[in-house]
Amino acid sequence: MENIDNNGQDEDEVEPSSGGKVRSGTPYPYFGLARMIDIIKAIQRAGGSDASADDVLQELAVTKTDRLWAYGIPAAILFGLVHRDGRGGAARLSLTPLGMRLALPGLPDEERATKAAVFRTPELYSKLLEKFANHPVPEKQSLKNILQRDFKIVESMAGYAADAFLESLKTADLITPAGTIMNGDGGVRVEEKKEEFKSDPMTPPPPKDGVQYIAVPSNFIVYRCKIAKGRILEIPLPPEFTKTEVERLYAFLLTQVDEE
Repeated sequence: MENIDNNGQDEDEVEPSSGGKVRSGTPYPYFGLARMIDIIKAIQRAGGSDASADDVLQELAVTKTDRLWAYGIPAAILFGLVHRDGRGGAARLSLTPLGMRLALPGLPDEERATKAAVFRTPELYSKLLEKFANHPVPEKQSLKNILQRDFKIVESMAGYAADAFLESLKTADLITPAGTIMNGDGGVRVEEKKEEFKSDPMTPPPPKDGVQYIAVPSNFIVYRCKIAKGRILEIPLPPEFTKTEVERLYAFLLTQVDEE
């Protein structure tokens, strides 16, 4: 991960055994998802969707020497939650559409789907999720070894990276009651998908009578709402869906209503 010090300069990671400064080979979040939620809610309180760095610092109740600032903001950017424009206290921090949905969650299903989408955003987490899906949660030391060996994260930082990943799994509710890891596809468990798709996962099975399958990209968020007669309407939308596009969708749906 490229760490940012308080002066806005790049800060290398220190590897004690090397006697110098080195960089990890794979970007990783230093903090997990729980601290990311603290950060984006602080931005939202400070200015809605956009605030100055100084105002966010005040909302977080930390100083510029705090690790939550030096390491937390780069992690929030890596999770796809925050954009940063500028350096130091004059910088502007703005929430992405994904960050806004996490800062101001709607229905519980939407919040769970948003957390799952955020979790999959860092490339490292996506790869680890693929590796561990449907397996027991790894022990910290085992995960640390894997991060060093397979992802070239320096030893001095691999423990922090492992802690962040394990905490994020819990915060995103991706651990089953049996202690195995879900695949992160909107909270659907891998074992359930395997039963549904027994052949090539890229080729859906023949639909049953009265049923049709529609392919939806894995990073889409499924919004659910109750409509008349107890029915549930599910609408999959891309993570970057905007307010303007919501208005267009609503206008389109109005043209499809059958008054009968």
